[in-house]
Amino acid sequence: MPNQALFPETFSNRFGRTVGRWWRRAKYQWLKRSLLTDLATAIVLFLAALLLTFALPNTSTKLDSRGEVVLACFLSFLPLLMAICFCYVWSYLKAEAAYEDLRSGKRPVPVSYFKFFLQFPFTSVVLFALLTGVTLAAWGLGDWESAVRTSLIQITTPLPPLTTLLRSVVGEEESPWPGWVSIILSLIYSGVVFALIAAWFERGSQRLNYVASLFTEEDRPPSPYGFRCGTSPDNPQPEPHEQVLLMQADRIGAACLPYLRVELSSTEWNLGPVMPNRCRGAVAVLERVFGENDRGLQAWQTEPLACDFIADWLLKHLNRLVELDRSSPDPKYDYCLAETIGAVAAVLASDPSLRKQPTLTSRGAYHDLDRVNQFRHHLQYVFSIAAKRPALLIAACDAAERLGTPEDLRMLDQQTRRLDVQAGFTTVQTDRILQARDRVLARLWSELMEKRSELMEKLLSRIEDLGMQRLPVPKGKPMQFRRKSDGAIMVLIVAGSFCRGADHAKETSPKRRVHLGSYLIDVEPVSQKSFERWVKNQGGILRVERGFFPVQGLPDDVPQDHPYAIHVTWFAAQAYAQWAVKGGHLPTEAQWEKAARGSVDERRYPSGKDWKEECISPYGVHICHILEWTQDAFNSSAYDNNLVVFDPVMEPSSQFWEETLRVVRGRNPEFNPRDYHLAHRVGMEPITGAFTAPIGFRVAVDLGVEPLT
Repeated sequence: MPNQALFPETFSNRFGRTVGRWWRRAKYQWLKRSLLTDLATAIVLFLAALLLTFALPNTSTKLDSRGEVVLACFLSFLPLLMAICFCYVWSYLKAEAAYEDLRSGKRPVPVSYFKFFLQFPFTSVVLFALLTGVTLAAWGLGDWESAVRTSLIQITTPLPPLTTLLRSVVGEEESPWPGWVSIILSLIYSGVVFALIAAWFERGSQRLNYVASLFTEEDRPPSPYGFRCGTSPDNPQPEPHEQVLLMQADRIGAACLPYLRVELSSTEWNLGPVMPNRCRGAVAVLERVFGENDRGLQAWQTEPLACDFIADWLLKHLNRLVELDRSSPDPKYDYCLAETIGAVAAVLASDPSLRKQPTLTSRGAYHDLDRVNQFRHHLQYVFSIAAKRPALLIAACDAAERLGTPEDLRMLDQQTRRLDVQAGFTTVQTDRILQARDRVLARLWSELMEKRSELMEKLLSRIEDLGMQRLPVPKGKPMQFRRKSDGAIMVLIVAGSFCRGADHAKETSPKRRVHLGSYLIDVEPVSQKSFERWVKNQGGILRVERGFFPVQGLPDDVPQDHPYAIHVTWFAAQAYAQWAVKGGHLPTEAQWEKAARGSVDERRYPSGKDWKEECISPYGVHICHILEWTQDAFNSSAYDNNLVVFDPVMEPSSQFWEETLRVVRGRNPEFNPRDYHLAHRVGMEPITGAFTAPIGFRVAVDLGVEPLT
């Protein structure tokens, strides 16, 4: 509703708004280039055909020969075919109106050879009249000159003054046909014209009413747009009536943009004090229209002037909201600002493939870098204030991802890393932010693999400095490297997030996404032979800061034929990892779980939903054959208390660190696999645990190289 202080509801104001709306409709909808081109073509064709009639013979056909009959039959087929086409156009427009109004579930698809009648209706009607006059002359109903001329004049029957004027100009006083023929032709022409106009008017008025419904108070309940009463605020859903409006937006698409331009160009939506709740329906629809796959680019190509206006209007609207937030921030309106950010990003991200500068033929469809830079400036401000405002941070992440330039992606990386210290973010919200980072990282890694960029060379150089030898692997599989010290194979797991934990037990809940940097991890646990060779070099005793500890359990506990080193103390496992490779360490709990689970789904076993004896994870890691030490100190409430979502690790307290329980992951081969879950975690003493359980280990290395940094 317009602002009552600026636009009081008087008769003159209502009359002025109505006249202004009709003028904008004529300016932006009816005076479109395509419509004017069709009308001009029809007028030129009509006048040219009218002049050519004077060159036709003023004799009539007698139909004395078979050839004349065949010619008349052939010519009759053409207007009949055009009449069928007009019927198809009418039915198509009716079906499209029903589809957009949700009265039909099937989208009508225009047949290719009927598109001419949809794009050039005026020209089609003139051609129809011309062919009808030729057909009547071929059947001997009047001479050729008067029959064609009269048929052309008959299409102006819906406008009697124009018909009278044309007859007087060309000197046509009476029809060359019997009266009943003239009446039938008048009915046919009037029916075609009025039927097409009625169908077009029904579809247009329906779209107009739809757009108008986005701006009325009756279409917004007391709860703000985008929320449903009784729903968690971290996962807002549209109201039922709003879902209907969004469904209609999906079906109407870019066709609603000229109608939105008519409404948004009104001063009632651009003047007065800023009201965050105003125009929220239009903003949500615009994000829907431009944000779906390639529909945004299609909108710029089909409605360039409307898109150009809407991009400018959205930026002005965003600027007003940002200025309001600067002067008086109010978190309850964060979703208004977030929706506008999403809509602007959707509109601007749809046009990078267009020309960089306007041309005579671009008609507003060009990639405006000034608009993008202005929006990026607002985005930087939003990132700076979003530390405690989840809706804004999520919207800014999505917008940066949509823009997709290196500058935007670096901004996304730097700002989302602050999640480690942010309070008040729910699990759903942090998951959305990390998933946005994952999509960006996946796109960058695929580009790095294809282009062998400087960053990829830097990563491979870092691995080579560790003394690693790259191994050949099938295309699409993670890269693998061989370690020189003991010949073990390590796999590269690139930066990204995964879903850690499970909600089936207190120790493993809550389930949430965490982000890990790139790292290497052993494909298999350290073998017994490699560990024995290292033990001989250590003399069987491991010296640490506070004393001497055994490397392994009692000899009677260690089976000599086991393929992996088991009954190993935590200290010995950590010492071996540091010896095996520069920077080596036991994998953190999160690194172990990501290597076992992958980053795509929330599987229970490395092999998926079902247990398989050959437990191989999506990264090709052989896992869950034995229990394994990890780097983390054990705390049953670690997942609840540790809010860090970037490279989380639970460090032990400085006092009595050698007695701190350490997290053990994996599966005891003596237990039934049906009782096992990848998220299962237990705490064991770092020394005595080696005497009581078959615990092994594997080596991991942090690489410290990420695509965004």
